[in-house]
Amino acid sequence: MEERCPNGFSLVIEGLAKFCAPDETLYRGPNGAYEPSLAPVFYNPEMIENRDITIVLLKYFLTSWGGEFNFLDPMAATGVRGIRFALEVADQSNKKVNIYMGDISLVAVELMKHNLKISGVSSLNNIFAQVSLMDANEHMYHLKRLRIALNYIDIDPFGTPVPYIQAALQSINNGGIVGITATDVAVLEGKYPSTLSRRYGIRGVKSLISKEVAVRALLSFTLRSAAMYDRYVEPVLSYHMKHYVRIFIRILDGALKSNTYLDKCIGSMWHCPKCSFSFFEDLSNTREKRKCPLCSGDMINISPLWICDLVNVAHIKEVLIVAEKMPWLTKSSMNLITMLSKSNALAPTIRTTYVARKFKVNAPPRDSVVKCIRSHGYDAAMSIYYYDGINTNAPADVITLCVSKGY
Repeated sequence: MEERCPNGFSLVIEGLAKFCAPDETLYRGPNGAYEPSLAPVFYNPEMIENRDITIVLLKYFLTSWGGEFNFLDPMAATGVRGIRFALEVADQSNKKVNIYMGDISLVAVELMKHNLKISGVSSLNNIFAQVSLMDANEHMYHLKRLRIALNYIDIDPFGTPVPYIQAALQSINNGGIVGITATDVAVLEGKYPSTLSRRYGIRGVKSLISKEVAVRALLSFTLRSAAMYDRYVEPVLSYHMKHYVRIFIRILDGALKSNTYLDKCIGSMWHCPKCSFSFFEDLSNTREKRKCPLCSGDMINISPLWICDLVNVAHIKEVLIVAEKMPWLTKSSMNLITMLSKSNALAPTIRTTYVARKFKVNAPPRDSVVKCIRSHGYDAAMSIYYYDGINTNAPADVITLCVSKGY
């Protein structure tokens, strides 16, 4: 099999896939580093964890999936995600799998067709792969009109995913999964309050736990959007990493269930910008001011946010077992899956460094704080977002005691 790449592209290996991607030496920014946005087809090697986790998650779900499986990446660029799905998941499943990939760029479409050949996907018997020159939204609605029941849609744009979420929510089959990436993290974290309000319908400013807020803001937007179509979302896995937020959500039909989720999982968060203590509250509570129960500082309100679980831990523990049988996954991906399998976002993250600073003590190791809180009969876990973060349902006095005195 010939593995030559077009001019300006070079052969890359990622996971089990061999494919052509832009030659990094040709597309350098002012600092001399490779800049994906300068290349004729977008490929960012720094997003490998994003793709790793997509692949292992789909491998887990495909084992119990009945019937054929329809996969769509409408902004596929090089096609690496679909090709990896074909080689690392579909080819080993012996199930009928249809892979739809598209891009608005003709150069990308031609490159994808080439990559399907040199990667060997074109010769796999149980896999049908189709590449289309289409706008992402047009592609999703096109397949919906053809009554193709899409079981997975990947939304991974450069910037905000907002322009594509409505189409994805309407096109995914009942019970299907949508993976969404947002790289406008500064907006989601509250650095630009006006843009956050205009784009996502959320009122807030940047906080001491802005990474977690960004994830909850994106989930809030997707549930509120799904509700317009009498659908609701169940997070499978959500995280903030490097320069992006990534969520995987299962989309289900049901107007009544949608109402239930809106009432239960959309609320407000009160946050203390001095000590980082935060708590969730129902949206029906309209009080405009709050004092921090831990340090008595003035609290800020961020709403409407997703206030339920960010990760289905039962699923992710099983995903970790699957991942351990895939030795080609990066160490950073394995570390992230392991951390997610131990996560417990039963309350907003509290950062021990800021609590300790407020009370003028040295911050103890967070595992000591977690043990101390548990010894008082409350749940506690280490946050995946901050090195000094914990999640706990303990009251302010117990948190203060455990941070002040350690364990």
